[in-house]
Amino acid sequence: MTKEELKSTAAKVAEAPSCYPGLKALIEAWQAAIGTAGEKAAAEKMLAGLKECVTPIDGLIAFAGSPNGEKIGSIIKPVG
Repeated sequence: MTKEELKSTAAKVAEAPSCYPGLKALIEAWQAAIGTAGEKAAAEKMLAGLKECVTPIDGLIAFAGSPNGEKIGSIIKPVG
C-alpha cells in the first residue's frame, strides 16, 4: 500500500460512523504528524490501534457462533 493509499484509507476509516473514537483520535494524530519527526511513531500507534479495534471476518464469524455472540444476537432486533 502506498502512503497515498494509506492516507485515503485511514481518512475513510476515521469518517465511518462506526469508528471507535479512540481509533479516530489515533488516525487524526497520525494525519497531523505526517511530514514531521513524529510521523513514524504516530503511524505505529495508529496501526496498533487498527489491529486492536478492527476484527477480521474470521474473528467475527467465530464470535457470532460463541455463547456471548449468541447472547448479543438474541437481543439485537433485525433491521427492515
